[in-house]
Amino acid sequence: APSSARARGIEGLLSYNPEDSPWRAWLGYSLAAVEDRIDGVDVRRSWDQRHALSGGVTWARARWDFALRAIAHSGWPTTTVTPAAD
Repeated sequence: APSSARARGIEGLLSYNPEDSPWRAWLGYSLAAVEDRIDGVDVRRSWDQRHALSGGVTWARARWDFALRAIAHSGWPTTTVTPAAD
């Protein structure tokens, strides 16, 4: 069990929302780190995402809405698995 934890980061968001237009768009970026201290060693959390970029576009008119969204992030920490004969 961790004796302490620390989270830090920064996030930015740009959005495009003109009046009287069916189009909306956004682009976001975050830089973050989350660590647990276990036995005096800082260990990244399993869901830690150092860099994350997301964006999307929507179009809406009358009864129709269309949306496209994407997200990319740096990999989650992994644990090395070594196969063993049983």
